[in-house]
Amino acid sequence: MAKESMKVGHQNGVRDSWKEAEAAINFWQALEYLAPQSPPAVKLEDSVWEFERDAVDRELPWRDSKKRAILDRQIGPNRKFQLFAGILNGGYFIESARRYLSADPIDNSELRPTSPAACVVLNVNGEGMASGQVFVSTVPWAMGQIANARNQSAALDFRGFFGIGGLEEQIREKVQDLMVERRLLARITCEVPSDESTAEETTPVPRVDACVEGDAPAVAEFRPEPPPLRPVTSGDVQVITNLVFELSGWHPEQLERWRIQALWAPESEAVDSEASKASQDDPLNSFYAEDLEDVGDAVAARKIGVGLEAYLKGEDSIGRVDLESEVDRLIDGVHPSKLPAGCWPAKFPLVTAQQFAVNTVMNDLADGAGLFSVNGPPGTGKTTMLKDIIAAVVVNRADVLVDFDTPTSAFAKRLGIEDYQYPVYELDARLRGFGIVVSSANNGAVENITKELPGLAAIAPGIDLDYFSVLADSVAAPQKAKQRAATQERWGLVTAVLGNKSNRSQFATRFWFSGLPQKKTDGKPQPKPDPLRLRSLQDLVKTGEHGALSWEEARSQYRQARKRVNGLTRMAANVADAIQLNTRAMAEKKVALATLTNNEQAHIGQKEAVRRAQASLETAIREDERAVHQVSICKTWSNADAERKAQQKAYDLLRETVDPAALDNAGTGHETAVAAIRGIQTDMEFHFRGKPGFFSELFRTQYSRRWNVRGVELEQQLREARVREATAADRLAKEQAFGRKLGTLAEAVAAANRHEANCRKEVERTRISLDDICRDEGDAGLPARLLDRLTQARDRSAIIVRDARDTLGHAQTLLGATQQRIDEAQSRVTRADADLKKAQRALSASEVPADKIALWDLSKLDRDSLHRAAPYEFTALFEARRDVFVAAMKLHQAFVVAAWSRLSRTLSAFVSLLQGNLNVTQIEKGPIHLWDAFFLVVPVVSTTFASFPRLFRSITHRSEI
Repeated sequence: MAKESMKVGHQNGVRDSWKEAEAAINFWQALEYLAPQSPPAVKLEDSVWEFERDAVDRELPWRDSKKRAILDRQIGPNRKFQLFAGILNGGYFIESARRYLSADPIDNSELRPTSPAACVVLNVNGEGMASGQVFVSTVPWAMGQIANARNQSAALDFRGFFGIGGLEEQIREKVQDLMVERRLLARITCEVPSDESTAEETTPVPRVDACVEGDAPAVAEFRPEPPPLRPVTSGDVQVITNLVFELSGWHPEQLERWRIQALWAPESEAVDSEASKASQDDPLNSFYAEDLEDVGDAVAARKIGVGLEAYLKGEDSIGRVDLESEVDRLIDGVHPSKLPAGCWPAKFPLVTAQQFAVNTVMNDLADGAGLFSVNGPPGTGKTTMLKDIIAAVVVNRADVLVDFDTPTSAFAKRLGIEDYQYPVYELDARLRGFGIVVSSANNGAVENITKELPGLAAIAPGIDLDYFSVLADSVAAPQKAKQRAATQERWGLVTAVLGNKSNRSQFATRFWFSGLPQKKTDGKPQPKPDPLRLRSLQDLVKTGEHGALSWEEARSQYRQARKRVNGLTRMAANVADAIQLNTRAMAEKKVALATLTNNEQAHIGQKEAVRRAQASLETAIREDERAVHQVSICKTWSNADAERKAQQKAYDLLRETVDPAALDNAGTGHETAVAAIRGIQTDMEFHFRGKPGFFSELFRTQYSRRWNVRGVELEQQLREARVREATAADRLAKEQAFGRKLGTLAEAVAAANRHEANCRKEVERTRISLDDICRDEGDAGLPARLLDRLTQARDRSAIIVRDARDTLGHAQTLLGATQQRIDEAQSRVTRADADLKKAQRALSASEVPADKIALWDLSKLDRDSLHRAAPYEFTALFEARRDVFVAAMKLHQAFVVAAWSRLSRTLSAFVSLLQGNLNVTQIEKGPIHLWDAFFLVVPVVSTTFASFPRLFRSITHRSEI
């Protein structure tokens, strides 16, 4: 069931804290409803016996003479009995529950030894007569719910057992009817509500004796006298037990023997069953179970307070403080500025951890909502710490009270109460929410705390504090006392021990009714009042013996006390700040001086490092410039050598293609061709001189024909000669051009050789050694090889320059950072000196004694000294804070008296509520308004967890204002 329930909170990997809270509550309910309560172990020395189901009457301790004799010795004549029946074997109970839940098998060796579980408890007086108070365990009903559950993977519904009309009430009514039928109880016409029953919520009716004497119907006089009541027998136990299991819906297959325990009882309870019923809590059921139903409803509706929400959601607290490891937070948390204005008027102030807790809870919960946990073993001062919290809350309310010019103005509005004939007034909203409830599972521990607080021993000797002390002594007087102690035992009514109905009834009576004058009897003089009689608040106020100051006097005293404590707190805070400032400044100066010394020493070395790095860089730059220059010169030589080789190669190639005799031959050929042309021209001139005459040409004579033929031949020869001459001229021109080109190349080769030689000389002038290269590889390709070497050398020098620059930059950075640290350290020293002067001025002007100031530097205390010390101990401030609380209590007292005309109306309604004469459902805005008015008078209420739900019924986390 729990496994399935918890799955709902982690669907799709997203945590749903609300669903987890609902599942946790359901699981918690299962634990509480199935929590078996063991009957007392059978021990003669504890007056516990066990009996078979069919035990005879004479064996029972109220009949057996031997057992009665034992009880007379062990307990005395005033005794009562508790009868435990319907007892389940522990192993059977566990296995049955596991079977219903289909639980996986477990290793029995992992189980702790089981104990029996009682399901029914009957109360029996000293004579064996039933009291009518029957207690029924939730176990059989819860087992029936599990056994009959249709869907075991769904959350179980545990509603329906408690509350009005619930199964518990039905079973009790049926059992009481059965007991009446069996003559164990008398039939009562007017039922008296029990402390733990829901009848408390209805308007009570007269007690049994009143009903018998005067409230029974008149026809009762004619009824026959019923048979007398008889003691309880084993047969009664069987019948009652069977009825309980039948009504619960589950009947075990086996039961163990039932048990009876004898207990001491006050005389009234030994014979009066009603008195016994009024003072007893449920011995079988968890006092959480019924509460969890309300919590489950509130969680489902998402209407819960901040504290409960934080608790149920299970979030890790970000405010948790480990005072052992977080000493700085501890010291900060007890700073005088965080002190509450008032403190408990104890003899000594709180120690460090206590003061830290008080300061933190009052600051963190200043808005009035949340959780605050203080862990510590017994005897570590948690109760002492609680006193200061109470004082702080009282003073906080006093800060509001003092602003009312007229106390009755705090009760301006009427509070509506149905069927209530007297006017009741709401308390001003500004005065609400200051109530303090001390609650625990241990009734004795709670009562011890709340009984201790009003005692004179709880305040320091000499404290002038009297807050209705007569009333406090009256309320705390022994149960049957008619007088209070002859000497004052308590300083004031600061707490009320409530809880069960017996406590509530006694407190209400003494708080409100004790000491009131009785009605006058005709003709008889009133006896003189007993000066030690029990006195109520009404009595003290009406007689004017309340001891309160006038309202204006109380306001004046409180304001003066508040003003003084405010001034001393500011002064103490300034001194604490000055001490902390002095400590910080000294530590800061020490650190700064050490930093300054270390960095100044480092600065010297770093400055030298910068100088060396700068020199190295300059050297590297010079070497790099030289290498660059050498590369440049060598590159020029290499280029010149390459140019020379190229020119020489071109010249050689061209020279190889040219015939040395070609030019001469071309010239000779051209001259021959020219000469041939001239010869032909001469022949033609001679030929033209023999030109035939006109008629020879006309008649085409033989001579003429020969001459013309010869002329044609000569012209042909001339053309051919000219062609040959042109060819020869062209050849000559080409040969001449080759000659010129060859000459030009020869000149270029010569120039390149000269340039190369000059470049080599320039290289040699730069002191570049060529011998090693020439010796290793000769002159071939010398410039290129040299250039390659020099280029590599230049690249290396460039890297050296870059590294030198980086080294210098890093050294300069270190130097700059060190210089900055030196400057900052010098500034911190200057600031620390100024802070030290400021702190010394503040300390010199303080009112704190010098011997105390020496202990105010909490950071210098070792662990034990820190936790034993009263932090920032200042007697004047401590006394002033005590005085503020005293003045606050006097202010409250004066307020109560000054506002009595209206406050008394509200208190009267509260007392009716406390006694059960007023139902919470009658109050329109709920009972919180009545409680707040009561808390105005009595700051602290104590109760057990078991009684808490009923005591504060219908008060929610946000009761209407």
